[in-house]
Amino acid sequence: MNYLHAFHAGNHADVLKHTVLLHLINRLKRKDKPFFVLDTHAGRGQYLIQGEQARKTGEALQGIFKLITLKKLPEPLHYYLKQVERVNPVGSLLNYPGSPLLIAQQLREHDRLVCYESQKPEFDALQQLFKHDAKVQTEHGDGYQAVKALLPPVERRDNPPSLARDRGGDVEWQEPHHPDQETQAEIFEPVAQVVQLIRVPRQRGRVARDVGDDPRCERGDLGADALDS
Repeated sequence: MNYLHAFHAGNHADVLKHTVLLHLINRLKRKDKPFFVLDTHAGRGQYLIQGEQARKTGEALQGIFKLITLKKLPEPLHYYLKQVERVNPVGSLLNYPGSPLLIAQQLREHDRLVCYESQKPEFDALQQLFKHDAKVQTEHGDGYQAVKALLPPVERRDNPPSLARDRGGDVEWQEPHHPDQETQAEIFEPVAQVVQLIRVPRQRGRVARDVGDDPRCERGDLGADALDS
């Protein structure tokens, strides 16, 4: 997949995706237990929101730049904007944090993030960004192939742990905008592996969540309250 997120950083999809991502991570943090996040297509981790590539598409104008002009936002959106502000000078919007950086900002000492990126220039920037963060591991390679190798995570979320609900974390992946049949097969195989390995009942955008053996999984009516599991 030859994809550079710098052309799309901060667009409307990023606003939705990252607001949901942060909300899910905050739900995980309600427990003192550690959690694990795997980002299969991490990109470079941070982008110049007013750089040449971003200006070429102008997608951020209908995303993050439009959002910052709005008042009385719901709390999840307000929190999301606060995290974007953390990587920018006061009163300016020059940088946009990708998923890895937003996740890393939320990690506690015992939480863990593993980021995969297959494109070497993007990986080099990603590695540089996190070179001093011991909680973040960066890997140059195919993130889809990492799914089976790294899941289920060693982190345990239950107290006491049970056989079915003792692992916890998020899996995040990037799908191509217009995948052909062969590419779809490459995507769906690791997604199926995630479902089998950590019992994910539902995919929300790019984020998949392990909620254990909640009976609502069978009915397909699992709500946000299940994230407290």
